[in-house]
Amino acid sequence: ADAVVLVRNAAIGAGVAAIAAVFALTQGLPARFSARERAEASSATALASDPCLVLVGGAPNRSPACMPRDNGTPAMALIGDSHAAVFRQTLAANTAGRYRLLALLKSSCAPLLGVALYMPKNPAFRQDCLAFMRDAFDAVAADREVSTVLLAGYWSLPFDAENAGLRLVRAGEAPTAATPGDSRANLAVGLAAALNELAAAGKHVILIEDPPGLRFNPLRQLMADAIGPRGRLSDA
Repeated sequence: ADAVVLVRNAAIGAGVAAIAAVFALTQGLPARFSARERAEASSATALASDPCLVLVGGAPNRSPACMPRDNGTPAMALIGDSHAAVFRQTLAANTAGRYRLLALLKSSCAPLLGVALYMPKNPAFRQDCLAFMRDAFDAVAADREVSTVLLAGYWSLPFDAENAGLRLVRAGEAPTAATPGDSRANLAVGLAAALNELAAAGKHVILIEDPPGLRFNPLRQLMADAIGPRGRLSDA
């Protein structure tokens, strides 16, 4: 009886190992998802690995992929946070050969001047964001071929997380002294400074409003719907 149990367990183990090997070799067996589902997953992965989206530090990525050199063709610039980064690949695809696209992007850093997000758990971020946007706006203003600038971001982030102490704070202002009311007023201050500076440089500005937020992860829901057992577990 013990020998039968051992043989059965070995067979089960071999079966599990074989299934795991198939998933590993096929990188998750992508054929179980539709073309649309695979495209959505690929898009999310591309955003997470976007080289133009700076996660740490106070300077834009100046590589040719993010800030292509002036070659005499018209140019446009995209400035903002990770929500702005969502537009980069589509803009690049639709402007290829006609425009240079400058992408100056920093996670959680709205395209404002003189105002930046304060996060109690990462107080150094505010100075990095202030420096990043100063650098980004200077670079765009100095590029004479840039005619259009798109500003996009998760504008409501500080207000959605007010209970966690997030605030928009002006340069030189004590972060811990800023009230929720100050934070909201500072959005107008920082945005006005950004718009005025770009206008003074002769740039046409397009302000992109953030799309409505969802209370669930749409990619996770899409995958759950595609896999019956996962969908039933997520609904449990």
